[in-house]
Amino acid sequence: MSVQLRAGVGDGRPNHPEDVALVQLLLNGTPRAGLNIDGRWGSATRIALELFQRAQFGVADRIADPGDITFSRLRGPAVTFHDDALLRSFAVHHAESSGASSGSVPRDSERRTADGLGAVFDWTTTTGFAHIFSHPRWGTWEVRGAILDKYRELGEEAGELGNPISGERVVAPGRVSWFERGHIGWSESDGFVSVGTIPG
Repeated sequence: MSVQLRAGVGDGRPNHPEDVALVQLLLNGTPRAGLNIDGRWGSATRIALELFQRAQFGVADRIADPGDITFSRLRGPAVTFHDDALLRSFAVHHAESSGASSGSVPRDSERRTADGLGAVFDWTTTTGFAHIFSHPRWGTWEVRGAILDKYRELGEEAGELGNPISGERVVAPGRVSWFERGHIGWSESDGFVSVGTIPG
């Protein structure tokens, strides 16, 4: 799996949740910072990054940018982690930030995506059941409800639609989720589920 930042992490940087989660995970390698991998740029992560930079370079600006020396050192050979842990942290953060903090991700509910690069997690929330797909190319997205039911009928990511590339979006008359090769829509008025595919 490619371990790259999408944008900078630190003071004055975009601090996308998946980027922050990656930096937190790497900081928990060497040195062990004991950070909660929550995808949020806060004081604990700021201090941990500063301590790492001071130990490595003698100075600190509390910033890790794609391709810079700080990020290169963070993901260097001295830092070890498991790809599953990275994917899991992204999925957990996504579920919590979308209001599913009451859910759980038991180990036996995890599996690899059909291409072997990503992971799929079952997530039970107060509003029902969801699958969270975390993929190094397509990102981390939730599929739930009637859209998930149809997606499962179609073989999920191994089927004709491929991996999710968006979360549910409000599109009249209901909601729609987009995939690599099409979309699934749900109508709020009558519960009708439609499928659209992109000709290959």
